[in-house]
Amino acid sequence: MDLKRFSDTFGTEEQCVEYLARSRWPHGPVCDKCGSISDAWKTAQPRTWACRACQKQFSVTARTPMERTHLPLPTCFMAIYLIATSSKGVSAMVISRQLGISYKTAWFLCHRIRQLLADDDSTLKGIVEVDETYIGASAVAMRRASATATMTNLKGVLAPAR
Repeated sequence: MDLKRFSDTFGTEEQCVEYLARSRWPHGPVCDKCGSISDAWKTAQPRTWACRACQKQFSVTARTPMERTHLPLPTCFMAIYLIATSSKGVSAMVISRQLGISYKTAWFLCHRIRQLLADDDSTLKGIVEVDETYIGASAVAMRRASATATMTNLKGVLAPAR
């Protein structure tokens, strides 16, 4: 997704809350305490629902990097986008500058996002694209493999036709 489409999709707080609610609860809100499904109403507080069965309030951002944050959700979503689309990684300082938040806030948000990405129980789903990745090879072996592949390709191109 390019930046323009991303900001059109997740540009407002309501769009982000709606996306999180649809993703987490495809069959309606589920109470964290009693497990009641679709028996909740949206409260006046942003991002919050209340269960009719047990009267507990619960948030769409619970157990996400945005849990208990006071940042607008579009800012958090943009930080996730920047981290996920950066090929060489992005520092908290860059996030701070690009999103107009303090370094301390950016560091904390980046830490939460990276921790979520590093969890053992989170697996990649769908199409996963990886570029320029060598797994389990030393730098010397990678250079040799690359040189051998190049020479093989050149021999095939330069060989006289028979």
